[in-house]
Amino acid sequence: MTTPSLLSRASPYVRKISAVFSVQLCDANCMTKITRVERKILASQYTILEKLEPQRAQEHAESREILEHGFEANYEDVLQNIYDDPETMSAQECGYVGDVLQMYDMMQTAFKNGQTANVDSKRLKFPGFDGNNETKFMAYARHMRKYGKWSFLDLASQDFNSHAPTKSRYTKMLAEWNASTDKYNLSAADIVRILA
Repeated sequence: MTTPSLLSRASPYVRKISAVFSVQLCDANCMTKITRVERKILASQYTILEKLEPQRAQEHAESREILEHGFEANYEDVLQNIYDDPETMSAQECGYVGDVLQMYDMMQTAFKNGQTANVDSKRLKFPGFDGNNETKFMAYARHMRKYGKWSFLDLASQDFNSHAPTKSRYTKMLAEWNASTDKYNLSAADIVRILA
């Protein structure tokens, strides 16, 4: 029987504090490298949460005890939903997702402004990223939309899942978009070229 994640029910503040140590805690090869000081800092956060969130005091106490006693086998329970380094998004990867979304925004804007010759409007809806192979890109696009960025973008799928790999296609499309005379004011010919 799997223990439910304590961190998934923790406050955003604790998740942020825990994220500082996620590389060391979540990687099985590094679990023994958490220091006494790091354990003390995290345990102190859970002590505070026991007082701030009395309805969840038992959960916070369990996390605190795991950290205080150094129960390495249970660190995963405390930080289950914190991504390991290979799953995090670098600034470059975040920029890539932002560029893809902006490219689709510029194509949709041009279409709405009358650049419609030989352009199928259905192809202008943002397809998303592959949920199986491009999960972190999909998650970041969802995150940005959830917090108001790109909320106006027309989507092919409300869950941002294209159900097929997209990275190589988007990379080619971005090269064409960047080659446009004015990538922020696209012509119908630009859109056709980008979508080709």
